[in-house]
Amino acid sequence: MRILSIVIVLFFALASCRSTRKITTVIAKKDSAVLVVHPEDSDSAKSVRATIAKIIDKKIRFTTFSSKVKVNYLDDKNLSLDFNAFIRMKKDSAIWVSIIAALNIEAYRVIITPDSITIMDKLSRTIQHKPLNYLQTITQVPFDFATLEDLIIGNPIYLDKKVISYVDQGERISLSTIGASFKHFIT
Repeated sequence: MRILSIVIVLFFALASCRSTRKITTVIAKKDSAVLVVHPEDSDSAKSVRATIAKIIDKKIRFTTFSSKVKVNYLDDKNLSLDFNAFIRMKKDSAIWVSIIAALNIEAYRVIITPDSITIMDKLSRTIQHKPLNYLQTITQVPFDFATLEDLIIGNPIYLDKKVISYVDQGERISLSTIGASFKHFIT
């Protein structure tokens, strides 16, 4: 009986040990967006339009803005940088960013206007003048000055009125939109 139990345990141990298999087919991600089309005069369409109007109505309106931001930056080489950034804005005029590094030393000053960016490197004592589309080049995101202001202030950006999905769950409303650049899921 003892030999039989050893043989059974040995059989299961050998059967469970095998080499890993390589994946031979690519697993494609499936798009989770659900397309629901409603007629323009339905109750759902009216509710969607009312919800979008509420979102637009609740946008933060400002003339000037000032904030302090603590940043922990980690790049692809696992280099970690911690610094403070002071941001000041005047609506439709200028965005001023001051980056304070260790020992309270101002390392960079950036001034963004509706048509240009000026980057002052105070450590190496250089100044660079760039057009505003330089932001699009380094971030690969289609920015303009108004979008950048909305992003900093916390307003929704790239909010398109073309809603493809709408779910009303009582206290929560979820919208899915497709714009020229992005898909949005708003709750």
